Amino acid sequence: MTLSHVALIGATSRIGPAILNVLAQPFPPFSTTVLIRPISKPVPPYPNTHLNTIPNPPTLADLTTALEGHDALICALRPSTLELQLRLVDACSRGRVALYPRGLWAQVEAAGIRAAKRDG
Repeated sequence: MTLSHVALIGATSRIGPAILNVLAQPFPPFSTTVLIRPISKPVPPYPNTHLNTIPNPPTLADLTTALEGHDALICALRPSTLELQLRLVDACSRGRVALYPRGLWAQVEAAGIRAAKRDG
């Protein structure tokens, strides 16, 4: 499977900028769409990247429309956004997005937050 059109949600999260930086590299050349909400922090410009503002909170229809024509979605949202992440799975299915890798970085972030709360 060739990936050329990739969507990213959570570009302003703790891990989001690092993911966006990799997607913006010239090799392999991805066309990247950054899904942002009106409440999101500003996203700096990157090559081969454009912004798509989605409502807050986005409906399944909003997400499906935003993801149409994409080969993959990378989710860098916090673990506390589980309801939105489940809606994204449905939107990927309806929008025929072929790849939605599981965001293991969210689990790492959650573990770090729990440890910080525990330790004080």
